[in-house]
Amino acid sequence: MRLGGRLGRFVEERTLGKLFAAPCDVVLSDHDVVQPDLLFVSREREHLLSGGDAVRGAPDLVVEILSPATAGRDRGYKHALYARHGVAEYWLVDPADETIRIHRLQNGALVVAHTFGRGQTLRSPPLAGFELDLPTSSRPDREHRTVGERRRSCNLERDTPADVAGRRAVASDRSNHVG
Repeated sequence: MRLGGRLGRFVEERTLGKLFAAPCDVVLSDHDVVQPDLLFVSREREHLLSGGDAVRGAPDLVVEILSPATAGRDRGYKHALYARHGVAEYWLVDPADETIRIHRLQNGALVVAHTFGRGQTLRSPPLAGFELDLPTSSRPDREHRTVGERRRSCNLERDTPADVAGRRAVASDRSNHVG
């Protein structure tokens, strides 16, 4: 499916804003800092990027890719946290069920707006024109990569080779820990 690559190209080609991937800190409050798998900040809200090393405030879109180790936290704690801080849209990608469940902020709560599955085309109003055709059948040969390998991370300044190497080392260390 390669969601990160498709989203990244779409956002960049249309200069809609910035798409980031973990590890990228999102500072929602003095006590709430998270690292979503993917996040999008629109051009209209690029002031959230002024800190230089983290996104400071609620992104327009947050995407979490569920795994057995993170599913409970992503569906519970993070879901409530993103709603409380005003994330407009929250996608839960479930590789096991081959679904993407889209939640939209309504009256302070993130509610399920649509669940997309095999053979369907994902569309999202905040990303007008974005379409992602989900495969019609299960693909056992799906490529598995770590989040750090999939997409660019949150360095809001120009990356140096040392920065990239450092992020790879951190990602490798994190993959050895449950968190």
